[in-house]
Amino acid sequence: MKISLQTTVIGGAIAGALIITSAATGAVAGALITSADIQDDTVRSVDVRNGSLAAGDLSVAARESLRGQTGPQGEVGPRGPRGLQGIQGLQGYTGDTGAPGAPGAPGMSGYQIITGSSGDYGGGEYGSYTLRCPAGKKVIWGAVNWSFTYGGTTFQENITENGNAFEVYGYNDTGNTHYLYVKALCVFVS
Repeated sequence: MKISLQTTVIGGAIAGALIITSAATGAVAGALITSADIQDDTVRSVDVRNGSLAAGDLSVAARESLRGQTGPQGEVGPRGPRGLQGIQGLQGYTGDTGAPGAPGAPGMSGYQIITGSSGDYGGGEYGSYTLRCPAGKKVIWGAVNWSFTYGGTTFQENITENGNAFEVYGYNDTGNTHYLYVKALCVFVS
């Protein structure tokens, strides 16, 4: 079968005209169709291009249905670095005056050192001496020595029971004569 050139040209012209007409008609139809032209509940998943919808295109209920359940609590993270020291705070208010304190312990006054010495004691003799404080004062300390640096042995010193005298007893273990030299600190005790 032989097709003439004239038939081919006419057929080509008709086909070209149909293509141009259909393209123009589709574009016009696409620009003219709106959501008001689409019947409700007729658009299906296959009618929507994949990946073309955003979260804002979905209803609130649809977005909520896509949300998963809350996951389990995560592990505690490592301790963070120590923070910087804060600035010094303001000075606080002065507090109220406290209640008076309890009375203090009895005090001492009138310090006075008194001295005295015994009579002479020969070698091998025992000696004693009592040093009394002035009236109203009490002994709080006492000491004793023999008159010779290396002589005698003192073997007892004590404050009397009423506290107003210092007593000493000694033994002179030298071959020479010595005496006891006594000191005491007397005070008024209130």
